[in-house]
Amino acid sequence: MRLTNWFAITGGPCSGKSTVVAALQGMGYEIVEEVALILISGELAKGFSLDQVRSDEKQFQRRILEAKVEIERNLPLEKIVFLDRGLPDSMSYWRGAGLDLSPVIDVSKELRYRKVFFFERLPMQSEGFRTEDDAQAELLAREHAQDYMDLGYELIRVPVMSVEERVKLIVSHI
Repeated sequence: MRLTNWFAITGGPCSGKSTVVAALQGMGYEIVEEVALILISGELAKGFSLDQVRSDEKQFQRRILEAKVEIERNLPLEKIVFLDRGLPDSMSYWRGAGLDLSPVIDVSKELRYRKVFFFERLPMQSEGFRTEDDAQAELLAREHAQDYMDLGYELIRVPVMSVEERVKLIVSHI
């Protein structure tokens, strides 16, 4: 297992992760955007619909994991980096797609994040990328938290509060 100086930011859909990650980037920190959103945006820009992008959910989830692994394998271990979802987040999505979790668990054990921040959920909003309803988002949030804890992480809970307060809380843990 490789120890890193990276901070994973996780939580259910619509918990404000990406907004806080963007604020951290604005402060000069290196970030990794949510890979699923990058993939979806790229496909939509090519003219595909969201339904087309997600028509084969198993393949879509495999592509996300492959991209995450490639990104993380190329990050310097000692550099402070904030990740909008870490590798273990894929466990919930693979579970929902009916995929064997072994590959996700295996790659999730290759490295260790310095800390994991778990964001409490905000009211559900549709941003054009979301396919989950409120009940599914709540289930994903619980699963994300449990998956990280099952891998031995202690979660730093980030309550619903302003972006500035969330950023201040996170930076206090560096």
